[in-house]
Amino acid sequence: MQRKTTGRELAVRALHLSETKEIYIDRAFSEVEKEYDLNKVERSLAMELAYGVSRRRNSLDWAINLHAKTRVEKTTPWIRAILRISAYQLLYLDRIPARAICHEGTNLAKRFGHQGVSRFVNAVCRNLSRNLELPWPEDPVENLALRYCHPEWLVRRWLGQYGFEETKALMEHNNRTPVTTLRVNTSKISKEELKTMLTNVEEGLYLKDSLRITGYDRIESLPGYKEGFFWVQDESSQVPVEVLGVGSNETIIDACSAPGSKTMQIAAKSNNNRIIATDVSDKRLMRVSENANRLGFAIDVLSLDAKDLGKRFPLEADRVLVDAPCSGLGVLAKRPDARWQKSEENIKELVSIQREILESAWLALKPGGILVYSTCTLAPEENEEQIKAFLADHEDAVLDDMPSLPEVLRDRLVGGMLHILPQDLGIDGFFVARMVKRK
Repeated sequence: MQRKTTGRELAVRALHLSETKEIYIDRAFSEVEKEYDLNKVERSLAMELAYGVSRRRNSLDWAINLHAKTRVEKTTPWIRAILRISAYQLLYLDRIPARAICHEGTNLAKRFGHQGVSRFVNAVCRNLSRNLELPWPEDPVENLALRYCHPEWLVRRWLGQYGFEETKALMEHNNRTPVTTLRVNTSKISKEELKTMLTNVEEGLYLKDSLRITGYDRIESLPGYKEGFFWVQDESSQVPVEVLGVGSNETIIDACSAPGSKTMQIAAKSNNNRIIATDVSDKRLMRVSENANRLGFAIDVLSLDAKDLGKRFPLEADRVLVDAPCSGLGVLAKRPDARWQKSEENIKELVSIQREILESAWLALKPGGILVYSTCTLAPEENEEQIKAFLADHEDAVLDDMPSLPEVLRDRLVGGMLHILPQDLGIDGFFVARMVKRK
């Protein structure tokens, strides 16, 4: 039986679980909310607080430490979460009175701490509420990092890549609440029919079978979900399959398929093809199977490390999609706390893994076959530099045109490779390259 709680308490519990179990906030929030009964307004507040705190953690901690005798990192995970949601409301929300924020923060501290710590939380909240004009640092990198809530190493990287204005625009994009995009399952329903079933819905920006939706409670509660009329997939995420193309009577491998949105897109376009979805995680593959069953698609789901594709399917595939594991720097709006989990060292490790997957996928590809490599990151090492190095080492690999690429995206091609910047188009950041294997 679900218990009653408030949006603030649910946010605190989700943030505590995320930190102590070292899991992303979306998963933590989903796990915690199963235990509680919240109305739509309280759930919306809980999501705003949990995701907002995860997104702006460095700025919040810095602001708290300006007004606390004990640094926030020295407090318990429960009190950290309470301090952070209180600071977030004071600094970034204007609809809740400061007095109410301090009162609720103090009450939560009593529940998850003791009388002494509740007085500490109350003092910090009151001090901060009287000093909302923050003394931002003069150092330009530190200033940008704190104002726009990103780690300093990433700010430096992007300043080198894009310059000041583009970096600022990118970080501003990452701090907005993202729009959810649905891909219509046109084998079951038309886009116009689905639109009439939904509210707060509008056309996709670039892909014809896409709809953008806002103001909903849960995806699973939307009309048409159980019937398999749609799945969630950002428009950028749809581009690699558009570029891959889908023929007839072919073997098509989605090498790193889970949770399966691109696999579903391949299946929706398919005509008597064998579609093989592989992934190294059995748990994540279950989501591929669940999605396929709900949507009504026939897919072969196989637990396999993509680095072993060439051994398992030597020269068998007509087309291979390698949506490679990456640093995810293009989707930080949707994964608000991922920015704090990444590092330069992490990127170096991923480059090595990506290359191994590419090598194996190439061995699985028939002569004359097509391989599409994509990532949702903005790091050149994982994108164009990865492809250039691969082409240099493989005489049978040729960078190919993208005939089915939507016209609006063609001016984002650089050296035959597609770069989608989130601040530019308002969709996730992505990289896509298409290669053909010489016969």
